[in-house]
Amino acid sequence: MLKENTTILEQDRPLSQSVLWNFQREFYKREGMEAWNWQVPFYVTSNPYIANSYASLILRFAQESIKSGKATADEPFYIVELGAGSGTFSFYTLMRLLELQRELEHIRFVYVMTDLVEKNIAFWQQHVRLKPFVEQGHLDFALFDAEKDTALNLILSGRQLDAGENKTANPLVLLANYVFDTMRQDLFFIKDGLAMESLSTLNSPENATGPMQLEECRLKLSYRETSRPYYANSQLEAILEAYCGEVNNAYMLLPSGAIGCIHNFSNISGGRLCLLASDKGYTRHLEEHLKAEPVFTLHSGCFSLPVNFDALGKMFADSGGSYYHQFTQHTLVTSLFLFGFKLSTMPEMRLAAETLLDEFGHASIFRMYEQLESTKPMWSVDAVLPFIAATRWDPHVFNATLNLIIGQTRSGLVSPYQVSDLSGIMERIANNYYPIPGAIDTFFNIGVFFQETRQYQQALDFYRRSITFNGQNEEVLFNMGLCFYFMKDKAAALSHFKSALKIEPDYIMARGWISQIEHEMC
Repeated sequence: MLKENTTILEQDRPLSQSVLWNFQREFYKREGMEAWNWQVPFYVTSNPYIANSYASLILRFAQESIKSGKATADEPFYIVELGAGSGTFSFYTLMRLLELQRELEHIRFVYVMTDLVEKNIAFWQQHVRLKPFVEQGHLDFALFDAEKDTALNLILSGRQLDAGENKTANPLVLLANYVFDTMRQDLFFIKDGLAMESLSTLNSPENATGPMQLEECRLKLSYRETSRPYYANSQLEAILEAYCGEVNNAYMLLPSGAIGCIHNFSNISGGRLCLLASDKGYTRHLEEHLKAEPVFTLHSGCFSLPVNFDALGKMFADSGGSYYHQFTQHTLVTSLFLFGFKLSTMPEMRLAAETLLDEFGHASIFRMYEQLESTKPMWSVDAVLPFIAATRWDPHVFNATLNLIIGQTRSGLVSPYQVSDLSGIMERIANNYYPIPGAIDTFFNIGVFFQETRQYQQALDFYRRSITFNGQNEEVLFNMGLCFYFMKDKAAALSHFKSALKIEPDYIMARGWISQIEHEMC
């Protein structure tokens, strides 16, 4: 509820010019990597399954670009990720690109992770999981503001990519996951062929100064008829005009910030661009999506708005390009957009899009994961095993099902063959572990699995990896002590229990085991 003493932060300002967007940027700059520590959701676009889809589409695009003569195998393809955030998606996509590239050695690429937050870039540069890609020459970084900057300055190579003499030699691939929904948008109410612009009035508690107080603020939107043309950009104006003729009594978001960014990268690539974007939004059923005023979804100190992918499709089509919208209408929408190419002349690309986005797309697999979370007690290990495989050995899925696996193992419901199959996939799950602040320690959980199935040496190996990545803690040391004890190495067990006690002096179970072992060794 709004407090009595309030401050008017802005009054009757067009939505795309609202101070809200400044608050948004301040939040991400201040929080850095902590934004991904259970504040802003990102798992649905940061998992091995979606990375496989993107990597497969990227390489199909590269293959057909070379085949058509619009690209050369002598130069790398630049793959630019906007707002790479935690870097989790980048890590999975790079891994999969290199796996697929082994069969396509003629395709060279440089993946560029970008963000407007310097702290995030510093985190990536030091991340042990990303360093191999840097050493191989496949990864570079750039501090980049998607709404303001027009050139990419690559940190490691020192190269600049711009719309002048430094255009990319090959078509450019642009990736945007959960980015466009946080960039500036315009909102209109369309009635009887007229577009009325949305105006923002924002009140806040008297002492509020930034994004952490967004949940206490009150946003009021009003509408006024506007003169035409509304945009200096003829393409934006054409899109607005098209909607005025297509819908009535409707609220229409126009992602003006995203459109400006896309045009910038089209210029950098000489009009040859492949955009892959996943976001909350809509591509069809406009009569349903546009009938109500859009909802601002708050995430801690930031917010997001749905993305009108239909409008982006109009823009690409009007420019002679192509687009492919995921068929199924999920909360997460994925679309493929092309400048300088036609999907009708790229059969492998279109087939890949149909297979990877529609037949069993990553939005569908996420729906299955949601079902797993809500019905977990009903699942058996027999069902969990193929699901982990289907998600391409996702640590998140393994961590979510570990208690189920352990519970059924202790109850004798897991066969030796299933234990063997589970054991066989642990290294694959471990290879997908990408630690960030607040992340579950997958190495530790794999150690717990091996310990519960009495594979103590394997458990110790993963506990040591946990310590290497995340440092010592009393629980890891205690579990290592148990493993050594059951391997009949009482001296090592005693040492680890004592080390756990040094970290946590009130660790009663460690004290108990120390007493028992000292008694046994007398």
